[in-house]
Amino acid sequence: MFLLQLFRNHENWLRYRVKRMIAVKHKDVFDSNFQSVKKRCTQYFFNRNRWWLILLLVIIAYTVGVSIDVKYLNILSLSNLSAKIIIDQRATNVATIISMTLAVVGFLIGNIAIKESQTYKLLFTNSKLYPIIYFTLSTIGSLMIISLLRDSVTSEFIYSRLVITGTYLVIVVLLLIGYLFRTIIHFTDAKKIHNFLHLEFIEEGKRNLYTILIEKYSKIEYDRLMNDKSIKRRNFFDDLDFNFDGRLPLEDNGMATELDDLLAQDKVLLDVNMVDIEYYISLKQKQGQLYYSELQLGQFFDAQSQYLSCTDSPNSKAEQKLLRNSLVVRKKNVVDDPFPMRKYFDQKLEEYSQEGKHKNLEPILQSYLEYYSLQMKCEVKP
Repeated sequence: MFLLQLFRNHENWLRYRVKRMIAVKHKDVFDSNFQSVKKRCTQYFFNRNRWWLILLLVIIAYTVGVSIDVKYLNILSLSNLSAKIIIDQRATNVATIISMTLAVVGFLIGNIAIKESQTYKLLFTNSKLYPIIYFTLSTIGSLMIISLLRDSVTSEFIYSRLVITGTYLVIVVLLLIGYLFRTIIHFTDAKKIHNFLHLEFIEEGKRNLYTILIEKYSKIEYDRLMNDKSIKRRNFFDDLDFNFDGRLPLEDNGMATELDDLLAQDKVLLDVNMVDIEYYISLKQKQGQLYYSELQLGQFFDAQSQYLSCTDSPNSKAEQKLLRNSLVVRKKNVVDDPFPMRKYFDQKLEEYSQEGKHKNLEPILQSYLEYYSLQMKCEVKP
């Protein structure tokens, strides 16, 4: 999906045009292409279900260390005998380190300042706990395998390189554990937790505002094109024309094709090829009055509907296909709770108000104030 979006990242597509409008008018909620790619990669890589990706990175590290003459590996030089002695020590050291780490992490997590589910979620996300544990376990497992292969690997160069690479991975483990401790310690301070919650709340708000602006400006841009081409919007009375078939018919071959079966379901409109739309208009405009139905990115859309039509000249099969291919639709992603931070802040606001904890209300009200300021800048109604 992400790679396909890169191919659509040019002027032909409606989403690209809308993103450029938002970048100019609403810089506070717009992420550059680099920022967007960085966030997507970070979310993907540090997902707790990406253990296989961490394991793959460890395997790649050993492969590079053995097969490529990397300069940083040449800093250390080990004989075959030294490598066989050191490998057991490295495996034991890392096993001891991770056992102590888990004990300390468990203690710190048990003593965070605000013991709430939302705080724990932020802790696991910000500390990168799962990826670090996966990396550490992968390193221990690799060192154990190398230890077992001491008599099976006949090449002294390959075996010593495996041990040296494993040693560097142990150093990386130590750095990651240091980062883990540093991040978790922040959560023992209530003020820093409020700061983390505030940043997450504002980030969630920006994503929400960006989605609203995409919907808003996509409608404006699409309507602008229709108005420029003197195309009339379909209204209620047009829909009462029983002689007009408002849907793209399925392929007339006795059975629906896979594409038709896909389009027959209501989907979310992801993008529109504006060049294809203009080409269709140029073909049909001389044949009679054109009518259009509203299109809005991010909204449910019947991809089989004739959102562009000419009452005097029904669409041919080629024109139907052109209309279909000009749209990008997808199933709406099922999200358990799209606004967890907003609900959390609403809950805390009500709770602290009822309990009379006015000091605790101050940071929450400051967060609301910043978010509503963004709303006003974006001209979005609360």
